[in-house]
Amino acid sequence: MVTVSGGIDSMALLHLCIQFGIKISVVHCNFQLRGAESLRDEQFVLDTCNYFSLPCFSKRFNTKEFASQERLGIQEAARNLRYAYFHELQMQHQFDAVLTAHHATDNIETVLMNLMRGCSLNGVAGIPKQRDFYVRPLLNISKQSIDEFIQHHQIKF
Repeated sequence: MVTVSGGIDSMALLHLCIQFGIKISVVHCNFQLRGAESLRDEQFVLDTCNYFSLPCFSKRFNTKEFASQERLGIQEAARNLRYAYFHELQMQHQFDAVLTAHHATDNIETVLMNLMRGCSLNGVAGIPKQRDFYVRPLLNISKQSIDEFIQHHQIKF
């Protein structure tokens, strides 16, 4: 299962999976935080999956309400909702892996943020390439390389 927001990184990952002939399903989370823009992202992912005849799971979340109820920040609430949904789908459909589009720049940012918080050695290690059934195949790829791939192949995002 490939997690696809409709943004540049996840669209690059989706197209790489298609190019390599990997049998995939897509999952999209609409956190309803950006009004009409969130709806356009959702529709874009659904249309892309329809074009490539890919199964797509899409869910809308009331993220603000969840964050308020759980006394969480919006980002943490969205992360909790997202990973709970991924886990639910993985258990229901027995996907081999859940692929996310985290890349090298994300990893650097994570390490720097962890250092600023005074993390342990585990935090300095950054984002793991694989944890449980979560796999991050772009983790060693730079943001610049992803941008160049998108431009070269004229991939919409």
